Amino acid sequence: MKQNKKMTLLLSLSLPFSVSCKGSETYEHEKVLLSKSSMLTSTVLLETKQQLQDVTRYDDCMIFVALEGCEYCARTKEILKDYIFENHTLIYEVERSVYLEAYEDQTNITGTYANLYPKLSGYPFFCFYSNGKLLDVYNNSILDRKTLDEVLNKSTIETSLSILNDFTYSKLKDSYLIVGSESLEETKSLDTWGYTTDLLDKKIAETGKKNILFTWRRCKDCKNYKERIFYKRIVSETEPFYYYECDGYMLLKRQEESPLKELGLNMWSKFCEKYHLSDYPYTDALGNKTGFVPSVVSFLNEEYKLSVYANYMNIKRNENGTLSYEKAFYEEITKLTSDTKVEIDDLQSSTFQKAKKELDEKAIKLDDKLNLDFLDLILK
Repeated sequence: MKQNKKMTLLLSLSLPFSVSCKGSETYEHEKVLLSKSSMLTSTVLLETKQQLQDVTRYDDCMIFVALEGCEYCARTKEILKDYIFENHTLIYEVERSVYLEAYEDQTNITGTYANLYPKLSGYPFFCFYSNGKLLDVYNNSILDRKTLDEVLNKSTIETSLSILNDFTYSKLKDSYLIVGSESLEETKSLDTWGYTTDLLDKKIAETGKKNILFTWRRCKDCKNYKERIFYKRIVSETEPFYYYECDGYMLLKRQEESPLKELGLNMWSKFCEKYHLSDYPYTDALGNKTGFVPSVVSFLNEEYKLSVYANYMNIKRNENGTLSYEKAFYEEITKLTSDTKVEIDDLQSSTFQKAKKELDEKAIKLDDKLNLDFLDLILK
């Protein structure tokens, strides 16, 4: 076949590219990275098995397992509350009945998340999780601040990361609750994080700089961003760095039922426009302008700066046979080319796979640097 010199062959017309990473390039931590929330003065109660599974599979978290009517649990919680009141640390609580549901679930017996929930051997019981793995447990009452500090120092790292999702206080439970999908009439049947942005909007409206990461706990790109870039730069920072977990929006727009899916797509599009994620645009199935996670937006009064990680789109074959990306947030990435050249009728071959791998490796290396540079810029 004669090749048209003006011809470029797009291999992906719209879907973003997700990067992969090597473990040696990631931020390694053997302790749980604890977050904060300015509104917290007590534990956050996980009311369902699904909520417990979501935070333990995808988040860094500390779980306090309590038995109703247990004197030692009640005394331990008072110590926890004092600590949280002082530091606004995000510490989850789960009642025994909910924990046992997760413990007895088939997914705790076989599969990716097997043995995530150990057998309870007394109350209170603490579990510490990171990267979908159980890192440590503590089985004893905490009756003074010194003991709590020792437990936290052994198993956790206090960070300046602060979550901007909303919680609501339950006087009956003396704990905060996740604002879930019941906040909308159409989504009450779902057990996901909700869509409210009260704390997020309040923070953005404050005077001064606010750096906010928009992330999705199940997203491979988001996980790579945190481990390859974000934690390396942020964990040692003392100034707050905020994040908003987009799990509710992402799960809603992926619903199989058409009305819910359309609702989710429309809501996510409006969210992206409001918080500037669609400045790097992508058109969804309904024709809406939308954006990507992970994205970092640095707000300074009426101005803002945006950075988007990964999500390069449209691999194309160039006139000289090399591969490149047609679209990326950082223009420098679109200028990268593979070393290997691919014939126009050779797009499914091992040669093509080799060229694509070369391009991918160059792209992620440059993207890491550009995103680290962006963090350095906004953290000055």
